[in-house]
Amino acid sequence: GHGQSSGHFIDCTMHDWIADASDMLDYIGQDSNVILIGSSLGSWISLVLAMQRPDVITAVIGIGSAIDFTSDTYNTKLTEQQRKIWENPVQTSSTSNAFEISSPYLDNAYPFTRELYQSGNDYLICQDNHLSKIAHRELRCPVRFLHGDEDDVIPYTKIYDTADALQSKHSATDIAIKL
Repeated sequence: GHGQSSGHFIDCTMHDWIADASDMLDYIGQDSNVILIGSSLGSWISLVLAMQRPDVITAVIGIGSAIDFTSDTYNTKLTEQQRKIWENPVQTSSTSNAFEISSPYLDNAYPFTRELYQSGNDYLICQDNHLSKIAHRELRCPVRFLHGDEDDVIPYTKIYDTADALQSKHSATDIAIKL
């Protein structure tokens, strides 16, 4: 449901993508030492898996990392009216579950669903969410971020915010950033 995979993006959530990636780790075996390399959303998924599966993940490399993109999209791409629709669907009498979000990297806008947004809240790294599924998990492996300093979709400052959050909230000690 993302990139070149089968399925439809509109039907997927962070829960689905993390479960799929975890299934791949199960397939290769518990005795493996895995370095996860993720681009954009894949970086976020890789970090979550590194916290959930420290027995298998030995390092993470994030390229153009879109950490917490669901929350960032909600806060920066949706209008106030769209956010109100999702917050109070009964009061607004709207049944809209998805809004189209454009990206300079895609030919067509992608559907950003309420379910995707809500599922992302379960895995937030930079923002406080004590109910998050990873809120009290440590990140024990080395992390390397590669990011363009002229990226106009995900500002490079987001990577510094991510590194700070990983260190302060998840006890990460081995993080490097290359712009």
